[in-house]
Amino acid sequence: MGMSDDKNPPVRIPETADDAVAMVEEDMDEDEELDEKKRNLIRAQKELIDGDSE
Repeated sequence: MGMSDDKNPPVRIPETADDAVAMVEEDMDEDEELDEKKRNLIRAQKELIDGDSE
């Protein structure tokens, strides 16, 4: 048995807001798609976390 545990996937830190959006999209089902509002929300959250706002 390896150390990897499905309940605890490795934490991936997105480099950019677009990476954050891509990560969320990867985790969704094939037939699901983010609309632009949700993408913008994810980008805004990422920028808040990073403290990018001037």
